[in-house]
Amino acid sequence: MMISVWQLAPALRMGNTVVMKPSEYTPLSVLALAEVLNTVLPADVLHVVPGGREVGEALAAHQGIDKVMFTGSTATGKAIIRSSADTVKRLTLELGGNDAGIVLPDTDPKAAAQDLFWGAFINTGQTCAALKRLYVHEDIYDDVCAALTEVAEQMPMGVGLDENNVLGPLQNKAQYDIVAKLVQAA
Repeated sequence: MMISVWQLAPALRMGNTVVMKPSEYTPLSVLALAEVLNTVLPADVLHVVPGGREVGEALAAHQGIDKVMFTGSTATGKAIIRSSADTVKRLTLELGGNDAGIVLPDTDPKAAAQDLFWGAFINTGQTCAALKRLYVHEDIYDDVCAALTEVAEQMPMGVGLDENNVLGPLQNKAQYDIVAKLVQAA
């Protein structure tokens, strides 16, 4: 939903109409957001078109769409470029984020642990801005690891429908497989 707001708010503010195609894995939050926004927007200013790859390709190729904004994988970004080439659309593509954190030797590991944890695991780590790599000075490496472990051990995790849980599962099997491979490689 954050990505949706970041992309649609400036477009609407500048007087444009918006057609959004949410991820096929997470359409409900974007549909709900549009339903709320459409209670105050003029008719036909904001539309949401759920669907898979074929919908995205059709939108990227459509003559009536002047600009495409996308956040996601590099492979999908390349497909958008190919689909939009004949209409020479303006593109804004945020692809394959790989955000790093740096912990300097004068950092208090216990004071930084919560922020580092949430930097990596906000939305169960399923956001483009999530911390993916952490570089820690060797002088405090063990202390940072211990502080992060303590935070993780105290974090209620489990089924997303249980309101006592702070972190839920990964959103789909394909994402789980990617994370499992990363853990195995590490």
